[in-house]
Amino acid sequence: MKKNYDRFLIILLILVFIVLLGLYIKDTLKTKKSTNINNDVVEKIENYDYSLKNNSSELYKKTFANLKEVLEGNKDEEEYAKLIAQLFIIDFYTLDGKISNNDIGGLDFVLSEIKDNFILKANETMYKYVENTTYGEKKDELPIVSEVEVVDLKNVSYTYNKTTDKKAYEIKVKFDYKKDLGYEKEKTLYFVHSDNLLFLVEMK
Repeated sequence: MKKNYDRFLIILLILVFIVLLGLYIKDTLKTKKSTNINNDVVEKIENYDYSLKNNSSELYKKTFANLKEVLEGNKDEEEYAKLIAQLFIIDFYTLDGKISNNDIGGLDFVLSEIKDNFILKANETMYKYVENTTYGEKKDELPIVSEVEVVDLKNVSYTYNKTTDKKAYEIKVKFDYKKDLGYEKEKTLYFVHSDNLLFLVEMK
């Protein structure tokens, strides 16, 4: 009788081990898949640090293609400024698909000197709504930017870190979402020149 009980206990322990091992492998694969999807760069613009990831929204992909065409063509600077303003808004305010509150959108367009403070502020504001998750898990409904319109663009003098750019850009944008969840829909962005590129230094 005791021998049968011991045999049953061993079989039960083996089954429990197999189930736990299966759950661990499944969770590991999900996390790996999530990380790969988030970080998988599918396209870059030559001579620029702008990249396209395969989990980007259709609007972002379309706008990115327009930017690539402008930069690889005659590089109309005003059009360049408009497009990176749109791309920043799309990526920053589309929280759906972000895997954690550290997965900040739009960083390709932010000036390196302010990037740390920008990330910190984003974590405390917009990105505090993003919970850590793994691929396939759906939590609270999050916004997806569906449209961005540049309503005003002008050159201004802008001073940052004791540097003044007399031909910086002030760009006002309005944007909308696939579903109105109460997030903001208007921003003013400031871009400055650095190494012949434009970078975001402030938004308000």
